Amino acid sequence: MQSYEGGRFQFDIDADVHASLVELAKSTGTTLFMVVHSALALFLARMSTSDDVAVGTAVAGRGEAVLDDVIGMFVNTLVLRTKVDRSRGFTELLAQVRDVDLEAFAHADIPFERLVDLLEPERSTARHPLFQVAIAFENLPPSHFELPGLTVSAVDVEVDTAKFDLSLTLHEKPDGTGLAASFVYARDLFDENTIEVFSRRFRWLLDAVAATPDIPVGDLSILYDDEYERLTHVHGDDVLAGGTLAEILTAGAALDPSAVAIRYEGRSISYAELDATSSQLARVLIERGAGPESVVALGFQRSYLMVLAVWAVAKSGAAHLPVDPTYPQDRIAHMVSDSEAVLGLTTREHLDQLAAGQQDLPWVSVDDDQFVAEVRTRSAEPVTDADRLRPVTFQNPAYLIYTSGSTGKPKGVVVTHAGLGGVLDAATDLYHLSPPSRFLHVCSPNFDPSVLEWMAAFSVGATLVIVPASILGGTELAELLKAEKVTHAIITPAVLGTMDPHGIDSLEVLSVGGDVTTPELLARWAPGRKYFNGYGPTETTIISSFAELTPGEPITIGRPIHGMSVLILDSRLEPVPTGVAGDLYLSGGALARGYLGRPGLSSERFVANPYGIDGARMYRTGDVVRWTDDLQLQFVGRTDFQVKVRGFRIELGEIDSALAADPSVDFAVTVGHLLPSGVTTLVSYVLPCAAA
Repeated sequence: MQSYEGGRFQFDIDADVHASLVELAKSTGTTLFMVVHSALALFLARMSTSDDVAVGTAVAGRGEAVLDDVIGMFVNTLVLRTKVDRSRGFTELLAQVRDVDLEAFAHADIPFERLVDLLEPERSTARHPLFQVAIAFENLPPSHFELPGLTVSAVDVEVDTAKFDLSLTLHEKPDGTGLAASFVYARDLFDENTIEVFSRRFRWLLDAVAATPDIPVGDLSILYDDEYERLTHVHGDDVLAGGTLAEILTAGAALDPSAVAIRYEGRSISYAELDATSSQLARVLIERGAGPESVVALGFQRSYLMVLAVWAVAKSGAAHLPVDPTYPQDRIAHMVSDSEAVLGLTTREHLDQLAAGQQDLPWVSVDDDQFVAEVRTRSAEPVTDADRLRPVTFQNPAYLIYTSGSTGKPKGVVVTHAGLGGVLDAATDLYHLSPPSRFLHVCSPNFDPSVLEWMAAFSVGATLVIVPASILGGTELAELLKAEKVTHAIITPAVLGTMDPHGIDSLEVLSVGGDVTTPELLARWAPGRKYFNGYGPTETTIISSFAELTPGEPITIGRPIHGMSVLILDSRLEPVPTGVAGDLYLSGGALARGYLGRPGLSSERFVANPYGIDGARMYRTGDVVRWTDDLQLQFVGRTDFQVKVRGFRIELGEIDSALAADPSVDFAVTVGHLLPSGVTTLVSYVLPCAAA
């Protein structure tokens, strides 16, 4: 509901710029109104995510001479709609606006109310039906005159109402000394500081238009000089120190081998046992072809054996590929064949499901008595490069995660060791981890934050508390947190929302991610502990930014971690102003290698970085964000058809493809639906075949 409470901000446009705009109008066969209208449409396009701009203006409604002497109100409202092509020059845009304006003025006798009735837009008491921004050019004669012994003149009154979100009013000063302008704005949407910045950017745009009317309008600057430098500064792609995955995982074993590394289903496993057993298993893997640049599939759910297998694969130098044994067989088949895994590890419980239709990949049950006996015959000494098939480097893959694909087939993201140290340093600095800490392992191994759970706990010699795969959340998870005295957890908002924080007093740090956290969830869980919001696609190594959230304050995704650079760009890869939504690009040494065997897709998403050194890349996330005034990132939405469900990225097209593959389905479309609880769920609509 609009309050109509408004404010006015006045500013001037210099005489030189005014004269240049008048000259531009003369040279293009347009009017000063058309020039300013074009500039305003361009300004609105640059300050928003839309290139389709509708601006309203009032006309006198006295087009007929017979109305000249008639007293009455004939004012009508026109809607001037402009499509802004940022690759064209301003003179081309001006020619387009000229046609639009002339066409609109030619139909000025059509009542605005009639236009609304014909178009039937969605009506709301919170906004005007067809436009939210208006422009008025007051080229009126002087509003004063003299009478005998009396001077009559207009008195400016303070405006405290706003009929539209934003209105620009201009009039020419006497003797050609420039333009007087003012923005009238709705206080429900804007404050005076924001409008003051608008006025500056608009004046800079007019300066640029007057000076260079032929360059692409998307390249005209509306940024402060230091703002451009700040918004385009990127770090180098240097590898961040921190070690390989194997070195990070085994750091805790060197600190205190007798300490408890893992708690799982009431059992305690020491660092010494975990280190020795994983070294023995790693030697068997090496003998069977596992090593740098190769992949080992791990068909486990969340469990101690999964963590043991990750340690062993990391020590062998190979990359681990998590495969959920509950996945459909065709998805499992695609993942193991596409990855060209050399070996698969699982348990006897899941062997048949994983091996079905997989003649080419040998699956081994790590809990098979014969295999266990074989592993125990190997040395438990630390595995070094001398034992591996070849030395491990930071540029070798550490793990391979398959994410949803729009074509119906998941795509494998190849993540190297290079970015692990940076995200681990950021997390440990924020989480204040120490050996007595007890870190929850609740993320699915198919969800890359699980890697951060392992690294964060094991790098400092803390205890990893593994949640059995049968526990998904709710009371069971809350009771486990209490019983195991968990101090730290990385968790999705969806899972966190199923629990009651009452009685979970040991929990010192919560780090949420994978989905949007709500103010209600934050208010419930933040008191008494630190509450962090982490953001990062798999393609940029787990987490790229962190924010510490406080109840009652805006929810953001924070600032980039050390070594990661953020760029918010428009469609021409130009930086957008602070507060304006744009496409999020991430760059730095933590970028993944790309999509396995998908060079075309890799080149679409991992693109050249125009602000980095030669050869530098940046990842196009598909997320829309904006900078806040204190330079934190605020999530706005997506540019594609991905949605997040319980932390997993879902390509809606993949679900549509699977449904359409059924002979009874002619067409399918899937959408993300936000439940009243704030949780996103999926809803599919299908059109059955005529014969079905």
